[in-house]
Amino acid sequence: PALVHGAFHDLLPDDPNVFAYTRTLEGDGFVVVLNFTTTPQTVELPGVALGECVLLSELDATPTASGTSVTLGGWQTVIHRMMRDPHY
Repeated sequence: PALVHGAFHDLLPDDPNVFAYTRTLEGDGFVVVLNFTTTPQTVELPGVALGECVLLSELDATPTASGTSVTLGGWQTVIHRMMRDPHY
């Protein structure tokens, strides 16, 4: 439900190359990151704890994620599950 009905938060509103946002609902959340360029992009995602689970990566290359940053290949899109909030 969070991916469809969750609250939307734009993580990089001023980045012309990467569109990144979260969708969260009742402690469940997803991070969606899209690279709109032909070159690899590494971005810091403020306030986001990336989970180990990559739900979608539409290229053969697996995106690299570490802490709050992610590196995507050219034209790559990825959906990560966020770390679950232990309060739920």
